[in-house]
Parts: sequence; C-alpha cells; structure tokens
Amino acid sequence: MSEPVIDVVNLSKRYDTKTVFDRANLAISSGQVVALAGENGSGKTTLLEILMGLRPATSGRAYLLGEDVSMDHFSARSQVAFLSETVPFYPNFTVQETLDFHAAFYTNWDSGFAKQLIDRLRLLPTDQISELSRGQKLRVGLVCAFAHRPRLYLFDEITAGMDPLVRTELFDLLKEEIREKNATVLFATNLLHQVHEIATHIVYVIEHQLTQPESIAPGGANLETEFVRKARELRDAGR
Repeated sequence: MSEPVIDVVNLSKRYDTKTVFDRANLAISSGQVVALAGENGSGKTTLLEILMGLRPATSGRAYLLGEDVSMDHFSARSQVAFLSETVPFYPNFTVQETLDFHAAFYTNWDSGFAKQLIDRLRLLPTDQISELSRGQKLRVGLVCAFAHRPRLYLFDEITAGMDPLVRTELFDLLKEEIREKNATVLFATNLLHQVHEIATHIVYVIEHQLTQPESIAPGGANLETEFVRKARELRDAGR
C-alpha cells in the first residue's frame, strides 16, 4: 500500500483550557478529493495551518508527502498549494508583479500555464491588487496555487466567496490536475451542498476528532443530515 499523502497521527492541539484536537488521526491517499466539514470553530482552519507548518501542534505528528511538517527543512512545501478565503497580497503590486513574486519561491513554476490561467480566469496582468474585488483576488490566488503544479492542494473555505463561473473553473481545473497528475485535494467547507460537485470523500471534524475519509456516492445520503447524525452520535457517546 502506498504512503498517505496526508498522514495525521495522534494529533492534539490545545489553547490554555480549550481543546481543538485530542489525539486525532487521519490518512488521505493520492488522488482523493476530500471535503473537510465541521461546525464553525471546530478546527478546520487550525488543521490546515498545522499541515502547512504555520501553527504548531501541541503533540502528535502530521506528515505531508511523507515529510514531517514540523521540520525546518520541510522541502515538500514546494509541492503543496495553500489558499484561504483571506488572500494576503501586497496591495500596491499589479497582478503580474504578484505572480512574479510568487514564482521566485518555486523552481517548478510554469509561466506559460500561469498566463493561460490569467486568461482563463479573466484577469488583467496590469490591474493593481488594491483595485480588485475579493472574488478577483481569489482568482489571483488560484493562479498562484495552480501555476507551480503542486501534488497537493489545501483550500480553506474559498468557495464561499466565489461566483458560480469561477467555482466551476476551479472544479474543472482540479479535475484536470487529478486526471493528469493524480493530485490530491483537501478543502474545508461549510457549504455541503457543493461537495457533490467535486469531492470523492468527506472527513468530519467532530468532538475534537477527525473521522476517516468516507466515500461520497452520487445521489447518496444528504451530507448535512449525515453530519448532524454523526455529531449527535459522538456527543452522546461522550456523555
């Protein structure tokens, strides 16, 4: 069996008296598109930040592409794209300057593909970041995420601010990357009605734990109803 692309082992995260995760475990395989669902404040963003090495775990381990994310020499980061709903770009840069800035961090940056994405997502290279809408900034973020051709995509609630056309382009791009490169995707969302459009599996964050990825069948159970059922089961079991 191949090594998981994402491997979370006995992960705990605490803030003073608040527990976010308590010895949580998760394994995600190559080529899976996994929706990460949970209540607001349940730890979805915290998990993604731990996976990116942006926030330390209290205990336990997390691995991306076989590497421990807590290590300073986390070289696998160049094969990972992370995009959140708040995109921290320099406001005085143009779109092209923003892409050039990001390209400097990646030896595998594909300038030709970046240009295709700019056209595909209806962006102008000369536009200044400060003059773009939130949705347009997300499009720039998508170019930055896809242009270095990563093996793993981590998205934090990004579809909430997207219009239907851009969301469709995002899902089409992901399907192409999965088909061509067997890319893996983990995306946090509260919009479970959108999950069937792209996800192959779903993981629930409930009671400081992560469920293992469950397959999503076309026309299967209502995911919101299933989430409520699982949450009640786990809470009742903990009483």
